[in-house]
Amino acid sequence: MKIAELFRRDIHRTIEEVVKVDLADEQVIAGELDEYVATDHILDELERVFDAYQESINNPNETCTVWVSGFFGSGKSSWAKVLGYLLWNPTVLGQPAMQRFLGRTHAPTLQALLNTIHAQTPTLSVLLNLATGSNVVAKEGESVVLPVYRALLDRLGYSRNFTLAELEYTLEGDGKLEEFEAAFADIVGQPWQERRFTALAKRDAMRALDAVYGGGSGLPKWALELDAPDIDADWFAARALELLQRRGSGSQRLVFVVDEAGQYVARSVQRMLDLQGLAEAFQKLRGRLWLVVTSQEKLNDVVDSLESKQVELARAQARFPLRVDLLPSDIDEVTGKRVLDKTDDGQRAVRAVISPHRNKLTANVRLASPTRLAEPGEDELVRLYPLLPYQIQLLIDAVSVRRTQGGASPTVGGSNRTLIKHAQQLITHPEHGLGAAEVGTLVTLDRSYELLEELIPTSWRAEVDQVASQYGPDSTEAQVMKVVALCVEVPALPLTVDNIASLLHPAVAAESRREEISDALGRLVGDDRLRETDDGYKLQSPEQKDWEQTRRGIDLTQGPSIRVRRLLLKQALSGLTVSHGRAFKVDVTVDGESVVSGDLPLQIEEADAARRDALRTASRESANENVVTWVYELERDTWDALVELHRSRTMIERRDTPNKTATEVELLGEERERERRHEATALKRLARDLGAGQVIFRGRIDEVDGAELRSTALRLLTDRLEEIYPQLDQFTANLRRDDVMHVLRTADLSALPEGLREDGIGLVRVTPGGYELVTEHGPLAALVNEIRTRASYGHEATGGYLESHFAKPPFGAQVEVVQALCAAALRAGLVEVIYQGQRISNAGDARLDQVFGALPRFRAAAFRPPAHTDVPLEVRVDLAERLEHLGQKLTGHSTDALATAVRRVRTGPRGDRPGRVGAERPRDSSFRARHPDARDHRAAWQ
Repeated sequence: MKIAELFRRDIHRTIEEVVKVDLADEQVIAGELDEYVATDHILDELERVFDAYQESINNPNETCTVWVSGFFGSGKSSWAKVLGYLLWNPTVLGQPAMQRFLGRTHAPTLQALLNTIHAQTPTLSVLLNLATGSNVVAKEGESVVLPVYRALLDRLGYSRNFTLAELEYTLEGDGKLEEFEAAFADIVGQPWQERRFTALAKRDAMRALDAVYGGGSGLPKWALELDAPDIDADWFAARALELLQRRGSGSQRLVFVVDEAGQYVARSVQRMLDLQGLAEAFQKLRGRLWLVVTSQEKLNDVVDSLESKQVELARAQARFPLRVDLLPSDIDEVTGKRVLDKTDDGQRAVRAVISPHRNKLTANVRLASPTRLAEPGEDELVRLYPLLPYQIQLLIDAVSVRRTQGGASPTVGGSNRTLIKHAQQLITHPEHGLGAAEVGTLVTLDRSYELLEELIPTSWRAEVDQVASQYGPDSTEAQVMKVVALCVEVPALPLTVDNIASLLHPAVAAESRREEISDALGRLVGDDRLRETDDGYKLQSPEQKDWEQTRRGIDLTQGPSIRVRRLLLKQALSGLTVSHGRAFKVDVTVDGESVVSGDLPLQIEEADAARRDALRTASRESANENVVTWVYELERDTWDALVELHRSRTMIERRDTPNKTATEVELLGEERERERRHEATALKRLARDLGAGQVIFRGRIDEVDGAELRSTALRLLTDRLEEIYPQLDQFTANLRRDDVMHVLRTADLSALPEGLREDGIGLVRVTPGGYELVTEHGPLAALVNEIRTRASYGHEATGGYLESHFAKPPFGAQVEVVQALCAAALRAGLVEVIYQGQRISNAGDARLDQVFGALPRFRAAAFRPPAHTDVPLEVRVDLAERLEHLGQKLTGHSTDALATAVRRVRTGPRGDRPGRVGAERPRDSSFRARHPDARDHRAAWQ
């Protein structure tokens, strides 16, 4: 079956392009009323207004003004026109307007309201269009009252010239108008109704007036001097009722339907004030005059857009208490019923094609868009075939964008009727229509371009024509260009490869065209026809073309390539830490240059096979034994991404100058977006290449398997951390600064933090006699040995040196741990401190508060083995045990600490002498257990 054979009504019948509110052709009006599709929302709004209208008959009130808003495609002009005709209810081609409307619309409530209105208050409607109507004069500052008055004069048969209309009004009031018209015809030889539109009408009228009133009446002179009245809103309202009474044929009310009023008052405070004044004048008459205006924008938006705040929103809202907002969401239902309504056989034929390919079709025409994600059901696909359901709203948006940008004349829009006509042309047009195609063929958006070409800016059409000439009129490149020209900048529709492929999907059963469209887009970008942005592909202006040509002239060499990679990896790996008891900052080197400083060395390098062998050999050397080397090969597409990134950064650097044009500012903004996109692409591909690389460590080469850069780098280092820091567990403890002073001064070693005990670094241990410092092995022994070794070579072991030495492999100690070990060594009498030239060996010395209270002072202090003493360690240990027995709390057994304790014992708290220090007592091994190194000293001394 052919597509043209699917439809219930004659698909070739005449459908007007644009609704003209003031068009009086009965044939056209009959067609509009007969075919008008009233959705539930449309009927609800009509009934609401008619209910207010009927209420104002019984209870006169100020609710007599209506603001009708709706974007392109909502059908606001049709709605307002239908409202006017239904209230007026004239006979159109032998049938009342209401009957024609209700012939296809079941609306009993609306019908009952209209019957009451027609019976109680016959109404006359005056319709005019402020965008294109003949009653509108393109005169700066003209009040909206004037075109409305001209439309009323025209509607009631008066001259649209205000002066001549005033003459007719006066003659009519005197009962002389018919006599005047007869005299005019006799004297001039033409009817007054025809001659009054000419420049000589006023002169000729003087002659007729002389015949009617007599030569001595003075009226000819009066007519010569007659001027138009001062017309304001209140004068007009009063005059309108007078004219209605004279020529209204029994009508008791006037309804003015003013189309495109929002456009007329836009950006003009005075016109908005005039419109409010007209509405206020109507409201004073409490329902005898009604005003219905249409606008693309809601009332709030029109007021907000005015350049001045002289118009208050609250006042404007009070002038239009009835506000109707028509929605574009109704347009697919209207189009479906007006044009695409199918016969039963037609529906079955379409369903037979769609059903077997439903899932495939849905996948191939799906749009990646935040507002166009809904997947249509099969019934919806059948109802709107050969269009896709989202295409109707998309076309409304495309037409709206092009009109906003000035690409179309005011009479071309995305109105209800325009989309209906367009849907018809997509089937019936002899060149671009699908009527002769077999069922299954789909509408593609390049066909809409051909039918809406007048919307497209001339320069864009020239670009499309050049592409069609170069690649062929039916080429994929030409189709792509047409879609971009029509749909670019449509809200929520990025013109990506996938979306363009969806918009050009040719048939229900066809395969996706994504690959060929992607290739075509690449060629069009290469030809400077299109450019790729974050919002998809767009056409290029001459300035953009020049920009692109300059950009493509920028090349990338090896040196800048390395710098680009260093910056990428620096951004990607900055702040990377490996946690194992403590946090290690990762030190990153890229191609021989450090980019991030830290503790754990990670070297990243592009390396071929020969370079990898050299790096493997170097990794066996002691200087490199703790370096983790990550090698990779750069793929071609990664290089391409680096080239694009380099070009973007270079263009920004060159063109970001103080004196920029508006175009250059826009291009720079786009280039920065492109830089961000290319940076993300380059980093993603670089991560992929690194993930396929290898890791070299201590002569071993292992494969790398990872897609995410940071997590892979962490794993590579974490897996080798224990080899780099084999003594890490002995030097890692979670300490505070206060804990260091506790190690130095506390009398009870059991109060030290858990991290210093046997489950931690093992600085203290528990014995049957209590807690003791572990000095013969472990971290304390390592610290004391390093201090002794430094001293044996004549070097100082400063706090800064010890911090640096024990932070490196194999220890990995934090500075608080090093301080705690130094404090323990002082307490045990194994070292002494030189601070500001003074020797400190007593752990209780107050000067140590300064040494351990601030890192700079600790780093400046020097630690060394205790100076030579004549008192052997065994004797000091024995003496310390006796002092403890006498109640002295000792934190160490240096000579100074023991001497201070002995003086305290001998003098007592009040100077009394408790006895000899060396008196016999039971032996207490607790202190000796806390200082096991004393045994070694005893043996050596003996």
